[in-house]
Amino acid sequence: NDGESRLEDFRVTRDRIRDHVRELVDAYLPALDDQRKYNENLLDAMEDGIVVHDHNRHIFQFNRSAEHITGYRREEVLGRNCHEVFPPDGICGASCVLNQRDWTERKRHRYEVGFTDRQGVERRLRVTSVPVELQHGGPRGILATLRDVSEVTELRRRMKEKYSFHGMVGHSEAMQDVFRIIRQVTTSDYPVLITGESGTGKELVARA
Repeated sequence: NDGESRLEDFRVTRDRIRDHVRELVDAYLPALDDQRKYNENLLDAMEDGIVVHDHNRHIFQFNRSAEHITGYRREEVLGRNCHEVFPPDGICGASCVLNQRDWTERKRHRYEVGFTDRQGVERRLRVTSVPVELQHGGPRGILATLRDVSEVTELRRRMKEKYSFHGMVGHSEAMQDVFRIIRQVTTSDYPVLITGESGTGKELVARA
């Protein structure tokens, strides 16, 4: 009868759908998993830390360099809110692209921020972040690259201290001679005549 015929048609359709789903699972999911692993390996090979999160700040990409820089393992941060993992203001703090009015536009933002890693070590990070489209036509997220510039910043500070003298900075031999002369004349009670063209720093030398 018609009822049994419809039931049989339903079963045939159900079996066909089940076969198609099985083919999809067997053929495409392994390929997708291979692609995911390939992308992870590619990111892990990069020297810079890579952090990607959605518009709600939920992290879903975190490479090995990011682990090294922050002290957190990937398994600890994936799926979690950036501000919860890195309190109080995430990695980027107030400089986060999501705080910008034009964050949905494809504009690169570069800045440096102070960051305390999991071991309590103060670091200086150079961050480059850009909005990315996570789903076609869907909401965008943020891709941020992290570079630890703590050593560079410290070296610059030391160089400035080494080659600075009472507000004057110079590492050339001529400037070092000026600094030596200033040190010598400061021990004397005699008047000193300072000459030079305008803008060469006579007032700084007088103060020193």
